[in-house]
Amino acid sequence: MNNVKCLGRFQKARMHKASRIAKNTGVYIALIIIALIMLVPFYWMILLSFRPLDEIRSESINLLPTSFTLDHYKAFIDFGAFKFIGNTLIVILAIMVSQLLFCAMAGYSLARLRYPGKKFLVKFFMATMMIPGIISLIPSYMVVNSFGMVDTLLGIIMPATYSIYGCLFMRSFFMSTPPEIAEAARIDGAGEFKIFIKLYIPMVLPGFLTLALFTFNGCWNNYLWPSLVLPSMEDTWGTLAVALNKFNSMWDYDAGNIMAAAVFMSLPSMVIFICGQKYFVENMSFAGIK
Repeated sequence: MNNVKCLGRFQKARMHKASRIAKNTGVYIALIIIALIMLVPFYWMILLSFRPLDEIRSESINLLPTSFTLDHYKAFIDFGAFKFIGNTLIVILAIMVSQLLFCAMAGYSLARLRYPGKKFLVKFFMATMMIPGIISLIPSYMVVNSFGMVDTLLGIIMPATYSIYGCLFMRSFFMSTPPEIAEAARIDGAGEFKIFIKLYIPMVLPGFLTLALFTFNGCWNNYLWPSLVLPSMEDTWGTLAVALNKFNSMWDYDAGNIMAAAVFMSLPSMVIFICGQKYFVENMSFAGIK
């Protein structure tokens, strides 16, 4: 009798395991299909960027490469691609350094310092995140214009040196650190800046990295604000997104050139996502911010 019961339990366990494997297999197959569908536009973009113009204009559709050319990339490089990439990197580096510094200090202040009105300030910051960014576009332009920063890279950099999102993001990381460390350091005579730099910054380095990746991706793809601030200097000091729009207007009927420029624009974001997706998922869950 016991053998029959054991056999029945064994069969049920095998059936349950087989059912679970079949279910997981179905989920994986569905995810692979969805991923392949999402990769089709990227594959087509890269394929057209290397395909000669006569093949692009032909009526036949070939999903596999037949011949390659680098003329489309040469056209974008001759247009000044590396100059615009350099301008964009200057803007991104300045914004990243300033945001990491100011957002980290503000996040530490809201998480670990004690002063009147701190809770109200946190709620106010959270409330401002509900305001669409487009509303502040005109006031920001008026401020930049009043300081004479229009047609300069400083006009792009200055309004982005601080981020409410970055402040709350870093605050959530500092909130997860033990407050006893700061209290013990204060008893030993350490100042707040020393406590912030030597004790808490090493504990929130994953947050720094994640915020840096988000900032890079946002600045790299930013088009609207640079196009407003640099209306007459886009030929010499424009960022890559602004230059890409002008380059597209020059080659309305040459999909190869446009796709080659799009590859230049998309490649850094894809590399950052592939290399940093682990930090994106883990740290966003850790910080508790959408």
